[in-house]
Amino acid sequence: MESAGILAGPMLRRGDTESVAICGAMDCPVEVDAAIYFLDTLIQLDTATKTTSIRAGHRLFIHLVQVRGQFPTETLLGYDLFFRVGKIINTLGSLRLFNKNEYSITYDGRPYPSLFIPATAAPTFLYASCRKFHRKGDDALIAEDGLLKRKKRNLANQPATMLLTGDQFYADDMADPLFPVIRTIAEHYIGKEDLRQFDLRLREKPFRTAAWQVNGGLFIS
Repeated sequence: MESAGILAGPMLRRGDTESVAICGAMDCPVEVDAAIYFLDTLIQLDTATKTTSIRAGHRLFIHLVQVRGQFPTETLLGYDLFFRVGKIINTLGSLRLFNKNEYSITYDGRPYPSLFIPATAAPTFLYASCRKFHRKGDDALIAEDGLLKRKKRNLANQPATMLLTGDQFYADDMADPLFPVIRTIAEHYIGKEDLRQFDLRLREKPFRTAAWQVNGGLFIS
């Protein structure tokens, strides 16, 4: 394989005292392992990793990494992922996701992305819904990013969960400039799809051309 590029993630899906689940999408099949550390001392915890991988397209592979161990509460932990492609092993750091560069996913120069398991049943959480780039108003995810930066040293108010809700992802109502970009990226990573198998109307006019036009999905729905 030519690369081991991360297309989405890593995203921490769930964490408790016995299991941590991390997922991500990559452009090639890889073997994935994980390590979890005490963030203040960088001591590695004893863990076991199991990865489930799904091929979702021509160049799109989704990996769910399940890390089992004994994880403390009210303690800032860090994690790293190891991607093996043949004899080559990459980490999140070697893929330039740390170290204070423009792609960093860590705060305040932390050596790893962090996770926090609260001891109480009612943790602090973040919430966002219905993200539309062409909608009026500020972007909630940007506001939440700023909140995390401000509270990065305050464990008492450290958010433990982010809830993203909504009834759809607006495939039929997206910002016009995004449509050709998404089409190009989707075809590269997923491949060409025959959408007629999902809706017989796409075999006839005017629907068979609407699916490939800006706002065409809104017209069909």
